[in-house]
Amino acid sequence: MAHQAGDLVTRSSFQTEDPQLAGQFLAEAYADNAMRVRGVPQRFRLRQVRYSAGTVWLDDYRNTMDVAYRTEPLGHLLVAQVSAGRFERSTEGVTEQYGPGDVFLLAEPDLPHSCRSEDAQVKLVGLAPSTAELARPDGVPRPRLTGMQPRTAADRRSWRRGVQYLQAVLADENATASPLVVGNATRFVTELFLATFPHTAVEEPSVTERHDVNPVTVRRAMAYLEEHAHEPVSLTELAFAVGMTPRGLQHAFRRHLGTTPMACLKRIRLAAAHRDLVNADPDRGDTVTRIASGWGFAHLSRFAADYRTAYGRHPGRTLAS
Repeated sequence: MAHQAGDLVTRSSFQTEDPQLAGQFLAEAYADNAMRVRGVPQRFRLRQVRYSAGTVWLDDYRNTMDVAYRTEPLGHLLVAQVSAGRFERSTEGVTEQYGPGDVFLLAEPDLPHSCRSEDAQVKLVGLAPSTAELARPDGVPRPRLTGMQPRTAADRRSWRRGVQYLQAVLADENATASPLVVGNATRFVTELFLATFPHTAVEEPSVTERHDVNPVTVRRAMAYLEEHAHEPVSLTELAFAVGMTPRGLQHAFRRHLGTTPMACLKRIRLAAAHRDLVNADPDRGDTVTRIASGWGFAHLSRFAADYRTAYGRHPGRTLAS
């Protein structure tokens, strides 16, 4: 069954107690597979809820049995976050085991893999290969992954928090009516992926970026943010636009402005939302929720708190005045 969670996000759900139907469903949802169910078939339960936002999707997956399968290459990245049960994944002759709390790359786009799970509950984040390019300029190759797990325990915790945020946004029908909210969420999770898993992209700021950052570059970055504030903008995209590494650009902003590029973007969007609230007319159907989500603010309570800090009043009072 499927229905729209918002104008730009589709929510679908599937559940079955039939192992054969489960195999057919998994083949359609992920890739052709050979699935084997161990144990008493009468105890078999599979349930999946998917939130799909184009090149990014999130699956909430539950399977009660001991299930083993082999698949052909999926054609996309698939990151697993285990909530319960056990996983064993094999690819290119390497077998690894995972349990509750673990985060790992279940599949790369071009590699077949096999997996065994026992009474598993897992959140799966799918990313189209092109998504990980994050609008890189022509001639700059997509990073090559060098590991299947997060770099550190802190990165693993960040991924889990990020998935929780992504699911909250994609499940919110009001928020997902805004292209900017959905775009921000998908850019966020792709940047989080590159920040979480080891890869070959150059991330550290160069010696020049650390010690000789021209303030003109920071002004160019600010101008880019002003011009593109109504669009989804990632840190990586902004850095490439001004010819720096992402971390080098962050260092430059902290040195010259005492803040971060994304904090500046948030301030720019907050000011734009304020202008719209001042000029809004409730009789035309203008609302705080519509204006806030139009500028990429997915959570109304958080927007209201930020707005009060910046302007000393609730956004509803500005709209009504």
